[in-house]
Amino acid sequence: MAGIDASKVLVGAPEQNGVSGAILNAPLGTTLPDNARDALDVAFQSAGYVSSDGVTLTPELSTTDIQDWDGNTVRTILESFTGTVGFTLIQYDGDGAKLVFGDDAVDVTAATVDHGEQITVALGAQLPDAKAWVFKMKDGKNLIRIVLPNAQVTSWNEMQFSKTAAIPMGTTIKAYPDDTGKSIYIMTDDGVFSE
Repeated sequence: MAGIDASKVLVGAPEQNGVSGAILNAPLGTTLPDNARDALDVAFQSAGYVSSDGVTLTPELSTTDIQDWDGNTVRTILESFTGTVGFTLIQYDGDGAKLVFGDDAVDVTAATVDHGEQITVALGAQLPDAKAWVFKMKDGKNLIRIVLPNAQVTSWNEMQFSKTAAIPMGTTIKAYPDDTGKSIYIMTDDGVFSE
């Protein structure tokens, strides 16, 4: 039986550095990490800063109760499982826009002597392609990853343009099952190595 251990009370701060953000995606079929510590495949592209709300993982089970003649619930059957992850990017650039709105919806034109980098986001009745997603977090030596082998952006949040806040690119992605029937993997590594 496990006792109490404050070192196992984790927070989900972003694991990012000056090169890579904490939210990344790659084309379907990209090699996925087996754990929270190994380096990611180079195909994973990251986004920039995420709002202080962080990342929200919502697993959802839909069930039906079976009742006996007397009205007592005697069994519960799983009808469906779905999982979503929501986040809001606050760094507005081409990589982040592609992560949220999809590669086909974003056009980035490099800076020239006549203009700076130009980003055009064209929104319409289309969903971005499904991709593999990784969310990297840390708490001291502890590493945490959420891995979605097959997930797709299914909604965008309201964008508010004001002079007192970052322009938010909020989204929700829905996780689909992989070839083992699992949709979401939560991986941790406590950073304590054996001698």
